[in-house]
Amino acid sequence: MPLNNLVEVGYNPTTGFIWLKHQNSFEHYYKVVKKSSRYDEEIKGFIEDRQIKKLRGVKAKEMVWVPISNISVDDSNSPKITFATPMGFSLTFAAASFEAEAEQQ
Repeated sequence: MPLNNLVEVGYNPTTGFIWLKHQNSFEHYYKVVKKSSRYDEEIKGFIEDRQIKKLRGVKAKEMVWVPISNISVDDSNSPKITFATPMGFSLTFAAASFEAEAEQQ
């Protein structure tokens, strides 16, 4: 996720609760995976080992905008990142796809 326009970040180490506040909501297109994401002004969730659960404020564009509720990264030699929706659908990509884009910015 691009971190431009970030105005506040918080983390509660006891519960794992995190939040990020941006000046405004925005969309970002990930070229490597050819997907768009929409980020609300406030994004929040709970961080655990290699995953974010109960995520709020992030949507992905498939045919329509769908909320992303969980993000997890496996710990294999070639890690994959999985984005899951509250409806039970998920998409998995090579984690390196997102690392490469972050390095380009």
